[in-house]
Amino acid sequence: MGLTFLTMLERLADLDHSLFRRINQEWIQNWIDPIAIWIREPIHWVPIYIILFLLAIWRFRSNGLIWFLFGVTAVILSDLIGNYGFKHVFERLRPCNNAELQDGLRLLVDKCGSGYSFVSNHATNHMSLAVFLWITLRRQIGHWGWLAILWAASISYAQIYVGLHFPADALAGALLGAGIGAAVGISFNRQYKNGIFPQNQPIR
Repeated sequence: MGLTFLTMLERLADLDHSLFRRINQEWIQNWIDPIAIWIREPIHWVPIYIILFLLAIWRFRSNGLIWFLFGVTAVILSDLIGNYGFKHVFERLRPCNNAELQDGLRLLVDKCGSGYSFVSNHATNHMSLAVFLWITLRRQIGHWGWLAILWAASISYAQIYVGLHFPADALAGALLGAGIGAAVGISFNRQYKNGIFPQNQPIR
């Protein structure tokens, strides 16, 4: 039983490595390279989140501040659980630090980093916030909430494309973040059943 389980883990790891090589080395386009580099940099997406939350605070005062604090809680929980519940437990090397994968590896960022790979905190944090936004704002933004999910998924994919994470890191991180974002979002909705925004009032 133990041997079978270890064999299954080895096969999953091989599949993960194979898929990483395809995304990082085969499924590539010159025009995607700068987009993948750009989309994962905090300097480009942090201002978007800050502006969104500031607008909510300005428009809805104390209610907006409460919503902001719940959103920050989702991100903090995601970051802490991703780091200390996964990365420092599994201690998986990043692909760019894995000696077996150096042949042909495309590292599109300045440095690989010394941190561990599983899970991707980029994927965890962004998906947590995206799901939180979708759950708490779905009455106002409707199907447009999927844009937040798509944005988070794009950042997760970029982490693989630039050579920093394996597909399993990004997928597990996204699922973890989605769970945390959903838990915090549902908790917010239960405590503030009408939300911070009137039911039929869109955000402007």
